[in-house]
Amino acid sequence: MLYRVFGRKKYGKTAYIFECLKKNAEQGKKSYLIVPEQFTFAMEKRVSRELSGRSGLYIEVLSFTRLAHRVLSVYGGAENGFLDNAGKILCMTRALSAVREQLSEYGGASEDVRFASPAISAVQDFFGYGITPSVVESVLPTLCENHAALGGKLRDISLLGAAYRGELRAVYGTDGEVLEKLSAILKEHDFFGGSEVFCDSFYSFMPQEAAILRRMIRTADNVYVTVASNPSDNDPVFSRPHETERMLFDAAQMSGVPIRDVVLERPNVTGAMAEIEKSFSAENCFRKENGTKKCGGTVRLIRCKNPTDEARAAAACIYSLVSEKKARYREIAVCARNIEEYEGILDVMLDGAGIPYAFSVAEDLMTRPIVSYITTGFEFISSYRKERFLYLLKTGLFRISDDQSALLEEYIRTWNINGKKEFTMDWYMNPRGYAEDFTENDERLLSEINQAKAVVMGALT
Repeated sequence: MLYRVFGRKKYGKTAYIFECLKKNAEQGKKSYLIVPEQFTFAMEKRVSRELSGRSGLYIEVLSFTRLAHRVLSVYGGAENGFLDNAGKILCMTRALSAVREQLSEYGGASEDVRFASPAISAVQDFFGYGITPSVVESVLPTLCENHAALGGKLRDISLLGAAYRGELRAVYGTDGEVLEKLSAILKEHDFFGGSEVFCDSFYSFMPQEAAILRRMIRTADNVYVTVASNPSDNDPVFSRPHETERMLFDAAQMSGVPIRDVVLERPNVTGAMAEIEKSFSAENCFRKENGTKKCGGTVRLIRCKNPTDEARAAAACIYSLVSEKKARYREIAVCARNIEEYEGILDVMLDGAGIPYAFSVAEDLMTRPIVSYITTGFEFISSYRKERFLYLLKTGLFRISDDQSALLEEYIRTWNINGKKEFTMDWYMNPRGYAEDFTENDERLLSEINQAKAVVMGALT
């Protein structure tokens, strides 16, 4: 049986799932609770807190990735290992080096070591939605006519994806796509037989996840899936939950599995969040004109055309709160899905309004100069590549001046210095490139460049 549990946020979908889990645990029936990766720890705590002490014997909290490792540990295949983030970054760095000259839109960004992480994210999204290089190639001619930049980016990501998977196979003997391997093994083995599966907290499912979910529906005794909308919600903002609803229906029909819908009643919730939910519609979200809408007495929805207008509105609201409502700056916070995207926009508006502020953003350890110095130093002495040497100069941790660093960088780019032989020899070429004469000033600059290079190489070797 497939149970589709409908309800918006705060309707009690997770509470309903936990009631079912509790009954299964009391009856000694095996249950798998599948949630997004970021919710696994919180769900494990909630299971141990709300259910009996014996629940751990019958309930496993897993994400799709953890489920893959669980299944592979039973049927084999886990011995090949899967990549951690460091391994993926290493392989993406190698892939970037291999195709850098072929990248049209990301060629410059690919020289930055920090680009590897967003590149992996983009490539994995392509894999997850089944966007293969052949699919990209088929749409590029039409796309590039009107959107050349977008077409170039898609081509670059597709090219990176192919190179990345090649590196994964060459280094680890697998392409690292654990969900693909999980789907293949579930076709051969009945892992979920005699158990019940609960999928909660998903807004939608990627194609790889949907394929695995279809196997669950076909083999498990019962499958419960929460859907973040009501069947009667016709607003376009709920299009993705409705796609999930239809996907589940089709999967059950193809497998001959009966369906039962559980529609939870609307809770009696009041306050600001309830007012926001009432106003959350496509009409309000996607209208082109600017405007303000009150949601109860404490919340206002402000429509803006672009991030600059959003930043301007935020600054105006803060100024009003401080000057009219006598609020303190330390009592005010500005939140965004990704606050880093507003750097260079929000700070300009706040500075213009004379508002003191501090950005609180997550910082990747790899972006710290000392960490970059260590990791990139190892990369350079193993490859003697120009890009790694230039990146090391930008850390600013060598005992040379900024002027010497600039001279060194310009000389390396002028003569395209690359390889161990060229970096370890004394340089004798004219700093000005192919010039007719070699002046005293050229000799002085060359001597200074060689001295700066000796300092850097001495620190690295």
